[in-house]
Amino acid sequence: MGEERDLSERKPGDPSSGLRDFGGNSDQIPTKREVAGTMEDAVFLEPGDENTQNIIRAISHKTAGVVVQLLSSEGPLSLSDIANRLEISMNAAKYHIVNLTKAGVLEISRTRYSVKGKKVKIYQVKSQVFLVSPTVTSADQLKKAVMKHRAEIGEPVRIILKWDKSGKITYFNESGHRFFGFDHHEVIGKPLVGTIVPDKESGSERDLEYMIENILTHPENHQANENENITKDGTRVWIRWSNKPIYDKKGELIGMFSIGTDMTEHKAEEESIFRADNDTLT
Repeated sequence: MGEERDLSERKPGDPSSGLRDFGGNSDQIPTKREVAGTMEDAVFLEPGDENTQNIIRAISHKTAGVVVQLLSSEGPLSLSDIANRLEISMNAAKYHIVNLTKAGVLEISRTRYSVKGKKVKIYQVKSQVFLVSPTVTSADQLKKAVMKHRAEIGEPVRIILKWDKSGKITYFNESGHRFFGFDHHEVIGKPLVGTIVPDKESGSERDLEYMIENILTHPENHQANENENITKDGTRVWIRWSNKPIYDKKGELIGMFSIGTDMTEHKAEEESIFRADNDTLT
């Protein structure tokens, strides 16, 4: 795979993002007619619009985002290529490809024929500019709509984190920033302990600084772990982490790649059940 890019990290107004934020001064907001005369690849995002809802539904799933990132980094690929690269079933790949194509995020770049003479479609990310309607004051509203849709379908927020062998954060995805409340400059290059990880867990008093050191020393024993974390405002939360070590070409450990799922409500439910059982037994 080519250079890794997280599409959610691109900022409104960034020419590379394909998303132009026309919120703010209404005098500077072009009309549809004005834009249509100069930009054939413009897509307008308006609240309640069917096309906008199709886009939100298509991109709100985690796998769909990975499909878009793959095509952005590697270029046009066939359905089977996408399924093989992402190690998902053909049916799953087809489901997301169809939705993303229908929403206008992807397009068929060309067709070719297999050795058996079967017609094969090649997909690519569509070259287009998304224009945010004046009634959507910022691109963040669109992101919130996506998050709301994820919540409605029951998909948990995924926190993606990379940290080096000294325990400092080197990457934090947009969901992580929103969940913990930190801006980019407040966490990147900063130690895990003291930002999103407290020194000790409340209640158990488990030493979390030692836990971080142990994960780096014996990553094979910590492919998954659950621990207490802390947000910027001091709220204690429980995250279940899946960890994967990152090695350099020499086989030396250089850091960890972690994906976190918020388990706070689940943890509270467990404790509530435990207390109820204790009350019943006493």
